[in-house]
Amino acid sequence: MSLALKEELTALAYQQVVMPYRFSNPPRPVASIAFGVKDLRPVGGLRKGARNLWSAQVKAVRPGLFCRMFSNIFFAESHNTAYIFGIEMQDGRPADLPDDLADLQQQFIYFLREQTRIDSVALGWIADAFEGSEYGCEGAVTAAYVVARNSPLHLGIGYQAASGAYKLVGVNCTDELVADARTTLPFDELDKV
Repeated sequence: MSLALKEELTALAYQQVVMPYRFSNPPRPVASIAFGVKDLRPVGGLRKGARNLWSAQVKAVRPGLFCRMFSNIFFAESHNTAYIFGIEMQDGRPADLPDDLADLQQQFIYFLREQTRIDSVALGWIADAFEGSEYGCEGAVTAAYVVARNSPLHLGIGYQAASGAYKLVGVNCTDELVADARTTLPFDELDKV
């Protein structure tokens, strides 16, 4: 047996033992996404409910892929819980904002949902092992907001479950999401990685 054939068979055996799963279209590696929040400004209360509204600047960075800035993103606070304003609605569109601002808020929520989907596809079947993977980006940006506010607020998150149902969940302020947000680089350094 030639040396080349022996090496080829060894490589093939290695693939069968070590890499039993083959993908026809393997997922591209995706850098993890990080969020920063700054320039928080109180906008005031809304007529409906006991919500306080805040406006902020949000930066989303996937190193080597993109750095996106979002201005005038609204976060609401109610009953010691913070959430992205509009996330409580399945379509992500807050009814209490003028149309132009509601459009921008809805686009931001769609961006987060798409980034969560990208993370899920990149992780494949292992994504189910991570608690909160269904709302990873929505939770991460809300946690970044809570850290920027330096307040012990819980997180409110809305997401589309695998079953198709729209769910609202609460995440405790002591959760890993908030701890992770505290260890993220400061807003102005996020895109310098």
